[in-house]
Amino acid sequence: MKGTIHYCLEETIKHKYGQEAWGSCLDASNLSPDHSFGKQILQDLDESDSIDLFVNSAKTLHIELKQLFDDFGEYWSCSYAPKMYPQFFEKAKSTKELLLGLDHIHQVVTSKKPGATPPRFQYEWQRDGQLLVSYHSQRGLFELFESLLKGLDLQFNNKTIIKRPAENQLLLTFEA
Repeated sequence: MKGTIHYCLEETIKHKYGQEAWGSCLDASNLSPDHSFGKQILQDLDESDSIDLFVNSAKTLHIELKQLFDDFGEYWSCSYAPKMYPQFFEKAKSTKELLLGLDHIHQVVTSKKPGATPPRFQYEWQRDGQLLVSYHSQRGLFELFESLLKGLDLQFNNKTIIKRPAENQLLLTFEA
């Protein structure tokens, strides 16, 4: 997993819960108190350590993992990603537009990074105008993807009705 995810998690926790809470999260993951992922943004970091960081942080903060995903999704979509990847956020004017370009964004961002395995998405429009999105990743972070969509709704001031018809699929209705 790319270090940018870790750094955003660090920033999310510092922003929402404070520096001391982040220090406790580092301790729970056996990392030094002065560790920062800011120097590792472009690096590939171990998958299992990455997932453990999320799990350990949620436990340390005494919140459900889903809540941490929601916090992360909001911070990523509204603060972090628009600064780090402005070219993608300037083009998109809605959750729907950014989502429909997400598979391409992942290809562009990781094309020069050997071994990168970003999540992939398949899109299928339904007869009633809903969008069926299939999520493909070995990471098992489907709920994080759902939280990122909620964050995009906040960023673009949209309302997307999200249903989960299957384990790795979302059925989306985009409202104005």
